[in-house]
Amino acid sequence: MSVAPLNPQTLSILVRRCPRLVGLQQANAELLSLTKDVDASVAKIEKGILKNPELTAKVLRTAGSAAFGGRQVRTVSQAIMLLGLPTVRSLILSVLLDHSVKQGSHAPSFDTGRYIKRALATGLLSRAFAKRLGGVDPEEAYVMGLLQDIGYVVLDNVAAPVFEQVLQRFRESGSATVEIERSVCATDHAAVGDVLAKEWNFVEHIQKGIAYHHAPMEAQPEYAAVAAISHAASWAADQLGLTIVEGIEQEHLNELAVVQIGVSAEDALHLAENLLAEVEYLNAA
Repeated sequence: MSVAPLNPQTLSILVRRCPRLVGLQQANAELLSLTKDVDASVAKIEKGILKNPELTAKVLRTAGSAAFGGRQVRTVSQAIMLLGLPTVRSLILSVLLDHSVKQGSHAPSFDTGRYIKRALATGLLSRAFAKRLGGVDPEEAYVMGLLQDIGYVVLDNVAAPVFEQVLQRFRESGSATVEIERSVCATDHAAVGDVLAKEWNFVEHIQKGIAYHHAPMEAQPEYAAVAAISHAASWAADQLGLTIVEGIEQEHLNELAVVQIGVSAEDALHLAENLLAEVEYLNAA
């Protein structure tokens, strides 16, 4: 079973009808805004976090972990001061993404736990590459990386039987390529993610980083850096064994693209290995 070609208008409709992602777009929007506002009070941020029991538990657990000194943390406000706003924002987004991805029914072979772990890796890697490069906001790069494969979730939500065919073709071929996706469902997860980013009014360079993370050389010159960052993050996550389907071939690194952000394959792999413990921790927290 395949579907007719999906034009941008049809994709926009499908994205709007994706109920699993409504919470990710809307819930805690004010809270995420507060964590980017240097003038926001800790009390306001704490109040927002306390409305979500799962998020409250994760913030307290993380702040009291050995990674942050193993201190006894009694309140969310203490945790916020200890963790810092970037880490708090990462935790908020990871909780929202985890909840949005795992709820409801799925394509039978879609490993949502694996998807979440990969998303955390590409988010952290994108932030790290942005810090090294300069000129790209590291926290916006984190959002870009965390959501670069969100198109898979949309396809799983609105066309699970078709998405299951895509996953089976990945396994049969031993690789996950956008060409396979297009042959089955007439679009690919990067294109769907681009539409979602536009619907959610993300800044344009985040949109383009999502859209071109598998084709960085196709990005316009002004978006070359974000496309290279997201591509390098995708490749490095694969090197950690976090391909979207277990055991398939890893993505090839486009070294011409990533050289402009000062990253070699060796650099990217070394950074990924150093971040693996943080990925594991955030995934388990």
